[in-house]
Amino acid sequence: MAGDDDDDEVVRPDAEMPGDTSTLVPLFAELSSHLASCNFKAIQTFREIQMLLAGSPLMAEMESLEKSVDWLDFDEAGKRLRKVALALDIPDPGV
Repeated sequence: MAGDDDDDEVVRPDAEMPGDTSTLVPLFAELSSHLASCNFKAIQTFREIQMLLAGSPLMAEMESLEKSVDWLDFDEAGKRLRKVALALDIPDPGV
């Protein structure tokens, strides 16, 4: 959450990242839109992304994103979403 010392670090693990992000790009954009409008559909969209990234090196960041979404801290979730997008070379989803 806000104030964590490692909030500015970009996740760039050495382990293999998902190669094809074409499925993720529209989901990231959708989640970004839901977060920006404080729409509860963000929870469902996050769960879809979470399933697609299960077992990836991004699990720690996804857990932080999950906490923000679960606590309905959509501003913080947007920041964390951008970090995950950057790690996956996905264009800024724009929250």
